[in-house]
Amino acid sequence: MKNLFRRGTRMFTVASLLTLVVAMAHMTGLTNEPFNDDWATAIDAMNNATLELGPMMMSFHGLFVGLWVQVGVLVALVGVKNLAVLVVMPGEVAGRVARALCVIDCITCAGLTAFFAVNVVPPALVSFAILTITYFAGAILTRTNE
Repeated sequence: MKNLFRRGTRMFTVASLLTLVVAMAHMTGLTNEPFNDDWATAIDAMNNATLELGPMMMSFHGLFVGLWVQVGVLVALVGVKNLAVLVVMPGEVAGRVARALCVIDCITCAGLTAFFAVNVVPPALVSFAILTITYFAGAILTRTNE
């Protein structure tokens, strides 16, 4: 537990907690009712359009919701994994592992930022751009010699 807020790993902890906030924000959008008639029409059309996947017949909206939940859970797991690694790592190697995870998470978030920029998805673009910057700062500021 002491590695979470130890000097040298604080930025990694902040980035990991921010990842959990992004996951929670992502999931709150799922609970909202349609905010205008166009959105309600799109959901209705997606519910009526079906896709046959072997013995299953699912609506496009069901597929959309399934992917939405899957992404939210996976993003949350990244944050939880990062925090768990810091909790169980001995102090002398926590900085090295935290820096390596910062680099990996920074590259992943940068890729997602680029994807959302190309596909013009502003909420996800902003969220993952902030995570990219935070993990990049963590990669620079995390100390490996303590």
